[in-house]
Amino acid sequence: MANLTDNSLKKNRYPGIRPFSEQDNPLFFGRTTDLDDLSRRIFIRQTVVLYGKSGYGKSSLINAGIIPELKKSDAWTYFSIRFNTYSEKETVKNLTPVETVKKRFSESLIVDQHSAFFEMLPDENSFWYWIKQNQLINNKTKFIIFFDQFEELFTDSKEDVSDFSEQLAELLYGSIPVKYREKINEMVKSNTISDDLHKFIYEKPEIKVVFSIRADRLSLMNVLTDRHPTILQYHYELDALKEDDAVLAIVEPAKLENELDFKTPPFAYTPAAITKILKGIANPRDKKIEAATLQIVCRYVEDVLVDENKHLLITEDILGDVNYIFQQYYENTLNKLSAQEKPKAHRLIEDELTDGERRNTLTDGYIKRNLAVPPGLLNVLEQSSLLRKEIDASGRLIYEISHDSLLPAINEVAQKRRQGEEDEKKQWLEKQLEEQRLAQIKQQEEEKRELELRLEVEKQRSDELERLNARANTSVRMAIILAIVCLAVAFTAVIFKRQADKEKTEAGVAEKRALAEDTTARRNLYENNLLKASDWINKAEIFMKSNDYPYAKTDLKRADSLIRNPQIVLSPKVDAEKQQLQRHIISLLKNCDEKK
Repeated sequence: MANLTDNSLKKNRYPGIRPFSEQDNPLFFGRTTDLDDLSRRIFIRQTVVLYGKSGYGKSSLINAGIIPELKKSDAWTYFSIRFNTYSEKETVKNLTPVETVKKRFSESLIVDQHSAFFEMLPDENSFWYWIKQNQLINNKTKFIIFFDQFEELFTDSKEDVSDFSEQLAELLYGSIPVKYREKINEMVKSNTISDDLHKFIYEKPEIKVVFSIRADRLSLMNVLTDRHPTILQYHYELDALKEDDAVLAIVEPAKLENELDFKTPPFAYTPAAITKILKGIANPRDKKIEAATLQIVCRYVEDVLVDENKHLLITEDILGDVNYIFQQYYENTLNKLSAQEKPKAHRLIEDELTDGERRNTLTDGYIKRNLAVPPGLLNVLEQSSLLRKEIDASGRLIYEISHDSLLPAINEVAQKRRQGEEDEKKQWLEKQLEEQRLAQIKQQEEEKRELELRLEVEKQRSDELERLNARANTSVRMAIILAIVCLAVAFTAVIFKRQADKEKTEAGVAEKRALAEDTTARRNLYENNLLKASDWINKAEIFMKSNDYPYAKTDLKRADSLIRNPQIVLSPKVDAEKQQLQRHIISLLKNCDEKK
């Protein structure tokens, strides 16, 4: 496991790919104008939509800009809410959007179950109810709700989105939901509600809502306009950093003294290095500078050039090629892992937490249970800013890739890795096939030698038969001659003839025996071919399981050639086995052609 040094626990000057947090407020530079303009809109309007491209810094502007300003005053209570992103990888049911909001509103509240308000609505569980509980318990009347990465709402079902929209409308646009008015009016008539409670119920708190959403998902909010007709009327577009603001974001954090316990001493950039960074990360079409890409480069400078290589003045030459920093940032982080950790990190980041251009969200339970990733490795990846760790509304610890801008580098590395693995697999298969080919050649040569030996033995037997036949013919001729010449010795001739017939019969028996042995040898050879054909069929089925159909088809044709023409009369059992194999080969060949 990669070890964490004491230095790794200190603070970075640049958060890197993750958004700025509230604690990063002293490091947040370059957004003064946006902070002032957005704050002004928030305090003027009830709802504001903050939108911008992914990587422009919407979450950072809220976390490190707006919220720290709110905390300077005790007048406002804020809730920062992010919905669970639906993921098919998770078996545990995520909270619905409504459940998420209610959990955020109700957490840290100690509800007095003997209060008149609770006793009047003991089973209530709406947005309105929990804001009123906050108003009652904390004696606050001003609330700001931040919905960060609001596009995640629309990954849930239409029913869940509609339920969320309805409850939010009840909270924003009336002093009290319609469904309670009749009950309260009855309590007023029956004098069962105190004046103070009646006044409190109708005392409408001041509520502001900020929806932070990606620009390319902004149109999704049209779904909410039936209950929120003006939701898109008041909005603020967060653009990329201007060049002067980007320079501040680069230079100012590096200049800070070590009062915040930074991992590096103060350092500086030459003007040429700053110009190189800005040119390297600016969009070539509109020259805009994304906050996220700027942070990746600056974090690389801090971690590699300053912390590791001890450079305190970053020059153009020391900086190197900015275009490769993103991929280097990712690869350098993984290269610091041990040989056991690196494959797990590849699988977690490239196969599980990314899905093309989309980030997946996984709980630490899923990661540890299904991917066997140890906590130490998760800590290393989080501290490197590759991963972002949060606690969702269900209280679960969740991880995701820190930002969309890192996805291209991850996908590039993943593609190279998978191509390398594919090449290794192909080389292994080629090696296995070559070994099989050589083994087959060797086996064929051995079979050829065995067959040659058998043929030699059969030739010797055939020669012996010819000698026996010649001998028999000679005996017959001698018997005839002796019979003609020696009629007097007919009895002796008959004896010799019988002897000759006997020898001829023995020669015929020997010839038949030789033919029978030849037939047996051919049958044995064919049965051996059936066994070899079965082996080729088994190999073909292995290739088919790994989708290597061309190789499978070649092995099936080899099996078919072995059993196609037996050239002998087969026994019923062997013939049935042959036909069964041929049918199986035909079926597998058809399957190969269909899958090709």
